[in-house]
Amino acid sequence: MREVIPAFFIDDFLDFHSESLHILLNEPAAMPESLVFPSVFPETAERTVQYSETDLNGHMNNSCYLDWMDDLLDVAFHRCHIIRSLQINFVSEVQTGQTVTIHWLLEDRLLFVKGCFDGRQIFAVRAIFQ
Repeated sequence: MREVIPAFFIDDFLDFHSESLHILLNEPAAMPESLVFPSVFPETAERTVQYSETDLNGHMNNSCYLDWMDDLLDVAFHRCHIIRSLQINFVSEVQTGQTVTIHWLLEDRLLFVKGCFDGRQIFAVRAIFQ
């Protein structure tokens, strides 16, 4: 016979987590630390923003920046490592059809990625893998 598990209602959740939710909603979040990058990036790639990577305004969707980061690393690396920490700074928008130059450096388990368009930085990522 199958065990019946009682339903967990939203009221129960809110009662149980009310103090945590109060802190989350009412206390200001800490500002992330500034990203400090190496002065030289030995690797460079180019990506053109595709229509499927954009939102209704024609701007690249935030999640696609991380897809681009993932595509820089080979499958063998991904099979042996998971992201432990990630920080991304969105500096400027990029639109469909624009080609972004991606500068990157992987040192052991620390990945630095900087995307530039038309001579200006548009995003920066620092990922720590384990």
